[in-house]
Amino acid sequence: MASLRMSSHGALPGRSVGGGSGATTGGKAGGLLITQNRFPEHPSADAKLRLVFQELDLNDNNTIELESFRRVQKALNFQFSPATVEDLYERMDIRKGGGVTYSEWMNFAAHYPVLVDALYTRSREAIERAKMESQMEAQREALEEVNRKERLANQQHQVALNELRQHERTVETLRADVENRKLDEKERQRVTFDAEKAADYAKTDFITKEREWNAARDAEKAHNKPVVDTQRTISKIEKNINNLDEGIANSREKERQLENMLNQTKKETQALVDESAGLSEELASVKQIEKTLLTALEEAAITTKNWYDQMKVAEGEYNRAQGQVGQCRQIEAAAGKAVKAVAAKLHEQEINLAPFREREGQHRDLHRDAVSNMDEADNLLRKLEQELGEYSSRRVQEEEDEHPLLEHEVRLREQRYNLDDRDDVHYDETTRFMSTANRTDTRQAMTRV
Repeated sequence: MASLRMSSHGALPGRSVGGGSGATTGGKAGGLLITQNRFPEHPSADAKLRLVFQELDLNDNNTIELESFRRVQKALNFQFSPATVEDLYERMDIRKGGGVTYSEWMNFAAHYPVLVDALYTRSREAIERAKMESQMEAQREALEEVNRKERLANQQHQVALNELRQHERTVETLRADVENRKLDEKERQRVTFDAEKAADYAKTDFITKEREWNAARDAEKAHNKPVVDTQRTISKIEKNINNLDEGIANSREKERQLENMLNQTKKETQALVDESAGLSEELASVKQIEKTLLTALEEAAITTKNWYDQMKVAEGEYNRAQGQVGQCRQIEAAAGKAVKAVAAKLHEQEINLAPFREREGQHRDLHRDAVSNMDEADNLLRKLEQELGEYSSRRVQEEEDEHPLLEHEVRLREQRYNLDDRDDVHYDETTRFMSTANRTDTRQAMTRV
């Protein structure tokens, strides 16, 4: 016999998955989930016959047609050959009216109980399988929805995490900026301190140079006084010398005029000459002193000028140092303001960081819940797939075990029908013989079996 395998158990031709009216369809057939099976597990004999008849009545005209019988046989995975299926239908269609009525169906069922039970069981199991596939499909869609939510939650979490990390990087950058500005402020304070220290040194040096200059001026004045006194003495001595020279000239004039007074005048002249020589020597000595004093005065003036120049240089250094101190203080103040501004911005960013952390935590929890839901849905789908696999394997084994029984029942019924046909032929031939031979047919008094 040809092997007729279904592509999907439970998808009966020309009917909903449940078969006939009154069945709740499921999976995605009709867009509803199969929640019940109109084929009960333990039906009465009459209910079983009626339900199978309705399942075979694809056109809902209260008859079973050959094409419907073929399609149901194929859909329910009966491994009968086309000839066997047609022969079974012929056995069913007693009236040969082109459609099997319910009474004909009941007569057929009485002779083929195993086949009827197989039709009922496979119809019921097809719906059960459709229910499981429906649940599995619904679970797949639920898993896809959970996956979509997990991906969305993950995307939202990644966005929140990136925003948090970006904000944290901003905060860290501001912290580093604050630290750098604090270090710069400390450096500016150190530079200001060094500038103030240098200004103090310059001020001290200026004061020292000013004192030295004043001392040099005082020393110059002190050296200038004896020079003036010496110069006055020289003037007096020169005046006396001039007076003496005039006296000498007068004396020589008197010497020429008064020869008689020559000796006395010579003595006076000699005395005056001697006195003039003494004054000349004194003048030379005083001039030497004057020269020495002038040299000392020049040195004192040079020293005074040097100290004055050094004092001016020190004053310039002091003024420059004071200017640097002012600049350093301004830079230090600006650095302090910058530190405060960056610190305020850092504080603001740290405050703003809390909502980002809270949002990231919420999205992380949502993503964790989504992953948990996805795992649960995936585990449930795996469980349903495993149950369906086990169910399918069991059904395949049951059908394989059932098929020999069906084949045996069909053969037995064929043999019985053949024997009945042969018995009828024998009865008819015997009747004709008895009539021709003018014999009494004793079989008429017997009940034919």
